[in-house]
Amino acid sequence: MNKIPLFIKEGWVESIEFRNSMIIIKKSVVGEIEKLGDRVITGVDAQVKDLQEALAQAAKNQEAKEEGRKKSKQ
Repeated sequence: MNKIPLFIKEGWVESIEFRNSMIIIKKSVVGEIEKLGDRVITGVDAQVKDLQEALAQAAKNQEAKEEGRKKSKQ
């Protein structure tokens, strides 16, 4: 899989986006060489320092969601 597919080399892909577990590929009307340009990676890395603390916070968040659902049903 180290080869670049021909349709990408020929410029038939306008753009490729990765959003929330989805890959969005926009096709081009006209093929042009090197249309995609440079690779751009964006986003934020989050580091968990204490796993136990993170798990406790997740449990609290889940409890709060459940309490909110119970109150909205009443």
